Amino acid sequence: MDRRFQHDAFFYLDERGFVSGLVPFILDGLANDEPVLVAVDAPKIDLLRGELDGAADRVGFVDMRRLGRNPALIIPAWQEFLSGRPDDTDVRGVGEPIWPGCNGPELVETQYHESLLNLAFGDAHGFRLVCPYDAGRLERSILAGAECSHTNSDRYCGLDGVAATFSSPLPDPPPDALSFSLWGSRLADLRKIVFEQATGAGLSQLRTAELVLAVNEVVTNSLRHGGGHGTLSIWREQDRVIHEVCDSGRITSPLAGRRKPSLDGEGGRGLWLANQVCDLVQIRSSAAGSSVRLHMRLIQ
Repeated sequence: MDRRFQHDAFFYLDERGFVSGLVPFILDGLANDEPVLVAVDAPKIDLLRGELDGAADRVGFVDMRRLGRNPALIIPAWQEFLSGRPDDTDVRGVGEPIWPGCNGPELVETQYHESLLNLAFGDAHGFRLVCPYDAGRLERSILAGAECSHTNSDRYCGLDGVAATFSSPLPDPPPDALSFSLWGSRLADLRKIVFEQATGAGLSQLRTAELVLAVNEVVTNSLRHGGGHGTLSIWREQDRVIHEVCDSGRITSPLAGRRKPSLDGEGGRGLWLANQVCDLVQIRSSAAGSSVRLHMRLIQ
């Protein structure tokens, strides 16, 4: 029996198709005593619970609208699920990270996340993950992207999509973005600037403190591992403040910040922490250097 990681896209047209396509998959797993975790939005959780009846008590449910607001938190959730399985038992998952209305940088990073799953769990034997896509409401380009990132598609692109996205530069900051050199700057001065810009934009006291902490961690990483030369850019978009740290260093793993660092390991904590407190973290790295872009929404 083939126990390699299976990452399948499932296209449905309406609620009936969603339920009829997933309930047999879930029940089959339960019949084989396989742990099952379902991460979809709350209304779909209710739909599945109703169809599964008493069997729903044996299924784990997570609201993807909360978990997936920062898509970098989804892989750690699946890793935690896998770590709890006894004796390398086969497990099943359902995850719907893209929904109608998802757009902008969140959509970019969620599509990237779908490709990263193949890197993160390529050696996770016995893991079957189905990702539903609302083919009746999502744009064709999103569905085409799903075909490229899922192993059950004839158009599956392998890990090429991961490499291409990770090494591609992010769009340039706007011309009116504030820019500060990291060379010779004191961390205390940079923290003060971040604090003043965040509070001036209307960010709450708690979220301002979290943003200052995240920027401090990323800048510290840059100073230690990025050659000491780099820039901190700050700007505001419609619903968020954005801070980007760029340097000439190289981040080698596309999964940086998406795997919980071990207690006895060195490094990795800064990007992990940034993902825990920020609404979105975009990381790109190539021979030309690295960029870490932190997004914090003004309204929760």
